[in-house]
Amino acid sequence: MFISFEGIDACGKTTQIKRVADYIMQKWQKETVLTREPGGTKTAEKIRYFVLHTHIASPFAEALMMNAARYLHFDEVIKPALARDAWVLSDRFCHSTFAYQAEVGFDKLKQLHDLTTGSLYPDLTFILDISPEEATQRRRQQNSDNDDLYANDVYEGRDDSFKQKLRETYLEIAKNDEKCHVIDATLPVEKVTKQIIAIIQHYIDDNKGAAS
Repeated sequence: MFISFEGIDACGKTTQIKRVADYIMQKWQKETVLTREPGGTKTAEKIRYFVLHTHIASPFAEALMMNAARYLHFDEVIKPALARDAWVLSDRFCHSTFAYQAEVGFDKLKQLHDLTTGSLYPDLTFILDISPEEATQRRRQQNSDNDDLYANDVYEGRDDSFKQKLRETYLEIAKNDEKCHVIDATLPVEKVTKQIIAIIQHYIDDNKGAAS
């Protein structure tokens, strides 16, 4: 089973992935692979660093780099894990590209993704929804001892209007994809996890054998 977690930065993806993974391993005794995009492999992590610390004027060029990293991630991590019946939980996947590089156009981005992965999409995607203002407040709290920790991240350095546009794009994506589930990430951590687990359980019940 393949699950991705999406949302603007500081929405709580990392926390929820760890909590959900713990539940999966306890409930279903399944091997669970935690990974992220861009990244997930040694070379893909190098692409990640370059993209996150370089101003790239062309959204299409940026999308190509993201998909180069994705191919390595897919080929070396995701595909082998799914082949051995492990669960894969990824911090971002294709929906991040659809949101962050939206200027390229959804159809072109989808074609690129399909070419890169052979049309692999997550079984479930959770979009953790918070406002840009809440995200900024969380980030400040997380890095109160070092306010400049994310200063060189080209995405983190963009203003709230950019983050609001991302949020709106994610919500629009969810309206048109039944596998995407929007979760109110301002709720207590435990309640967010409970909602995610309930949706996973419902998916398994509707797809007998998904957790076996």
